[in-house]
Amino acid sequence: MPAKPDYVEAFISKGLFLLAMVFERIDGSAISGLMYDVLSECGVNVSTVNNLYLITDDQLARLHEYENTHRQKLIEYLDGRLRNEAELRQALKDQKKLVKSTFTRYLLGWFLVVFSLIYIFALTFFEIPTANQRFADAFGGILIGCVFQTVLAYFFNTDVSNNPHLKKATAPKSDDEISSEE
Repeated sequence: MPAKPDYVEAFISKGLFLLAMVFERIDGSAISGLMYDVLSECGVNVSTVNNLYLITDDQLARLHEYENTHRQKLIEYLDGRLRNEAELRQALKDQKKLVKSTFTRYLLGWFLVVFSLIYIFALTFFEIPTANQRFADAFGGILIGCVFQTVLAYFFNTDVSNNPHLKKATAPKSDDEISSEE
């Protein structure tokens, strides 16, 4: 089967713009169905591009009539295809944003963990001036208490709603379970 752009060009050259748009957007598997529909309705064989260029004026008039009588169906098909393409484009844009966002989060998480480990290593093995001792201890406590906890919670997902093991462990007990324990 020739390429779809050849069909589109042939339809446009005959003034069949709606059919040209449909052929441009149609799925490869649906082309033969549309060709059969045109053949059965109009008696015009559009199975090859050469047939389109060699159609008579009578056949061209029947194709124009087909285009006019099936205008609503063809427009609905085009509208559905264009909506699907627009939704797909939007989904791809959203996916790209999500991937960038996730990568940035992982990068930030790794940076914070590495920085925290280097800082704790420095606290452990290097001498800290007495005047800065309390500041270094406070900052080390913040790193251990907040940064590690946040990064580990993000990477290991301690959210009960998304973790089936935590959901089972933290689920409220029923009255039967409570009475059986006593």
